[in-house]
Amino acid sequence: MNMYLALTKSHYDVTGREHAMAQALFKEGDSKGSFYKVALQQYKNELKDTSYEKDYEVCFNRYYENSAFGLQEHVTFEVSNAPSSALVIGNGTTSVLETYLSLHPTYGVPYLPGTALKGLAVRAANQLAELHTRSELAKDGVEYRTLFGTREAAGFIHFHDALVTPGTAKEAIQLDVLTPHHQEYNQISVKGEKKETFYAAPRDDDSPVPVPFLHAQGTYKVALSCEGEASVAKDWLKLAVSILQFALEHEGIGGKTNAGYGRMVTSS
Repeated sequence: MNMYLALTKSHYDVTGREHAMAQALFKEGDSKGSFYKVALQQYKNELKDTSYEKDYEVCFNRYYENSAFGLQEHVTFEVSNAPSSALVIGNGTTSVLETYLSLHPTYGVPYLPGTALKGLAVRAANQLAELHTRSELAKDGVEYRTLFGTREAAGFIHFHDALVTPGTAKEAIQLDVLTPHHQEYNQISVKGEKKETFYAAPRDDDSPVPVPFLHAQGTYKVALSCEGEASVAKDWLKLAVSILQFALEHEGIGGKTNAGYGRMVTSS
C-alpha cells in the first residue's frame, strides 16, 4: 500500500484492488488514530517484503545515478534526524486528515522536497550575511544571486529532492501526538439569537484534546548540482553545501522547529 495514496486519495483509489488490509483502513467509525495505526502497520509490512524493499532500492539508486544532476558537477551527502528530534514537513498542507506529511507520490516514503531545502538555504544565507557582515550573501549580493538566482535569472545551484535511504525507509514514518489545551479559547464561537461572537476564557480545568499526526525519521540523501565549468562549479557547490548543512543543523527544516522538530545532523 502506498502511504501517499492512503493519505490523499479516495477509498476507491486505495482499495481498488480489493486489498483486505487497505479496506480495514476505512472501517466505519474508526478514529484518525486507529486509521494511522493500521496504515503504518501495512506500510511496515510491505517494506519488510524483501522484493518490495529491493524495488525501492533500485529506484533510489537509479534516481541518484541517472538523474539530470548526474550530467553536471554535483555533490551528495546524508543527513539524519538529530537525537530526540523528528521531522514534520508539509504539515500545513491542506488535508482531509487536518495534518499532513510530505510523502513521495510514487514511492510513498518521506522525503525532503528540493524547494524546502532551497528555501531553508536562502533564509540561512540572509542570516549569515547579517551575523558575519558577509554582504555577498545578502539578497542583492553577488554570491546570493549566483547561488539562488533572482526573478530575472535562475541561480546556478539546483536543490534536488532528498529521498529517505532504503535502509531507514521501513521505520521512517512514526505516529506522534499533540495535545492542544483550551480548545474553546482557541476557537471563536457564535452563540445566541443575535449571533454574538463568544470568546471563552482559558481555564485550568480545560481538558487537552489529543490530536494524532505523523512525523518522519530516518536518513536522507541530499543532492545539489551546479552548472558551469567543473573547477568553478565545485567552489560554488562547497559554499552552498556549507550553508545548507548549517541551516539543517541549527535552524531545522519543516514545521514545529521551535518545539525541537526538524533538527538534522550530517552523517559521517
